[in-house]
Amino acid sequence: MPRPSFNAPSPLALSREGRGGVGRLEAGDYLLVPYLVRALFLCAIAVSPAHAESLAFQQVLQRAVAYDASLQIARMELERARLETTRVASQLDWNANGQTGVARDISVFGVPVDRVDARAGIDRRLESGSAVGLGVGVVREDSKSTLFPFLPNPSQSVNVDASYRLPLAQGSDNASYRQGIVTAEAGIDVAQAQWGTARNLLAQQLADSFYAAAFTYARLRSAIDAIERAERLKRFVLRNIQLGIAETKDRLQAEAQLRARMAEQQALHAAWDNQRIVLNRFMEREPQSEWQPQVEESRARAALDLAATQTEAEAIDPDLQRDSARVRIAEAAIARRRDAGRDKFDLVLSVGNRQLSGEIAGAGTSNSEAVAGARLEFRAALDKRGADADLTQAFIERDIARKRFDTNRINLRYHIARIGAEIDSIGGALDEARARKDAERSKLDEATRRHRSGRATTAELIQFENDYEGAVLAVEQQTIELARRRTELARLRGTVWNGIEFTPLSALETRR
Repeated sequence: MPRPSFNAPSPLALSREGRGGVGRLEAGDYLLVPYLVRALFLCAIAVSPAHAESLAFQQVLQRAVAYDASLQIARMELERARLETTRVASQLDWNANGQTGVARDISVFGVPVDRVDARAGIDRRLESGSAVGLGVGVVREDSKSTLFPFLPNPSQSVNVDASYRLPLAQGSDNASYRQGIVTAEAGIDVAQAQWGTARNLLAQQLADSFYAAAFTYARLRSAIDAIERAERLKRFVLRNIQLGIAETKDRLQAEAQLRARMAEQQALHAAWDNQRIVLNRFMEREPQSEWQPQVEESRARAALDLAATQTEAEAIDPDLQRDSARVRIAEAAIARRRDAGRDKFDLVLSVGNRQLSGEIAGAGTSNSEAVAGARLEFRAALDKRGADADLTQAFIERDIARKRFDTNRINLRYHIARIGAEIDSIGGALDEARARKDAERSKLDEATRRHRSGRATTAELIQFENDYEGAVLAVEQQTIELARRRTELARLRGTVWNGIEFTPLSALETRR
C-alpha cells in the first residue's frame, strides 16, 4: 500500500495578495481554488514513496531483537552463569604441590649441618567430603663431624606417605560442594530468567510504541480521506454559489472544515514522524526510514481457557523462574551455613614408608620401614552467635523468595484474567463499532443526496461527515487495541517468540 502524502498545502497558501497584504479570494477565483488544491495534493502524493514498506509487529520484533543491547548483555550474563558450574566442579580436581630448599643449621648437639630437601605431592577432595593425598619427600644431611659413629653421615631419607581425611562433623557429605552445584545450577536459571525478562521488556516497549504508532497512522490516513471529502464539498458549494443556490455561509463552513482537516493532518504528521523514528531506533534503521505499520484484521473470537493459559504462562514466566531459583539458592545457603556452624572433628589416617640410607665408618647402609598413623583433629567455636545469625538470615532470605514467588504467581493469574476480559469486551466493542460505521455511512450517503437537492444544510452535512470519520476511527482503534491485547497474551504464553530468530551469542563479540 503506498504511503499517503503528508505534505498537502494549506489553503492559506492559495490566497493571493490584495490591498494591504493577503486579500480575500474574489468570486471569479472560487472555481480555481479546489483544482489548485487538488493539483498540489496529487503532486505531493506523486513525490512520496511509491511503495512504502509494510511491517507487522512480528517483523519489527525480529529486527529489534537483533540489536537490543540489554538483550545481548543478558545473554552474555547467561553464558557467564553457565561457567559457574564448571568452577564449582573444579573443587574435586587433583591439586599438585611441591617445595624444595637448602639450609645450613645447627643440630641439637651444636654440630653444623648442611641440609637439602625436596617434597612433592598431590591431593584431592572427594564428593563425599573426605580428602586423599599422596606425598614423596627426600632429605639429605651432611655434617662436618658426628658425635655418634653409629649414625650415618652424610645421610639421606626418603618418605612416601598416603593420607585419608574423614570429616565426622563439619564438612561431612561435602555440603559446600553439593550446595555449590545446586547454587550454580540455580544461578543459570536466574540468568535465564533475566534474559527472559529482558525479552519481555523489549516486547512490551515495542508493542506499546508499535500499536500507538499504528493508531496515529490510521488517524493520519483518515485525516487525508477527510481532506478529500472536504475538498469535494467545497467544490460543490462553490458551484452552487455560481448558480446562486448557495450562500456565503456555506462557503465559509466548507472552508473552515477543510482548514481544520489540514491542521489536524499536519499535527498527526508530526506525531507519526516522532513515533516512526522511535521504532526505527528499536530496529537500528535510519531515523527517516519510511515504512507503515500493518495490523492484522481481528479473527473470530474464541473462548479463552484461563486455566490452560495460566499453566502455560507459569511454565515460562521469567519472574516465577527467577523466584523459584532464588528459593533453591536460599535453601543451599541454609545447608552450607548449617555445616559451617558445626564443630570441626576430623579423623586423619596415614600410611607410608621411610627409608634411611647413608655411610657409617666409610661403609654404606640402608634401612626401610613401613609406617602408619591415626589422629583426631578437633576445633570448636566458643561463641556461635555469628553462625546462628548467619543461619537465621538464610532462613529469612528463603522466606522472602517464597513470598515473592507466591505473589508473582497470583499477580500473573489476575493479569491473565484481566487480559482475557479485555479481549472479550474489546471484541464486543469492535462488533458494535463496525455496525455503527455502517450506520454512519448510510446516514452520510442519505444526507449527501439531500444536500445536493437543497434539502440539507452544509452544517448538517459536515456534522455527518465528522460522525462518519469518528466511526471509522473507532473501528481502527478497537482493531488495534484487540491486536495489542492478543500480542500481550501471546507474550505471556511465550508464543510471541515463535519464529523469532536470535543472533548466536558467538556473533555478538569476538573472543580473544
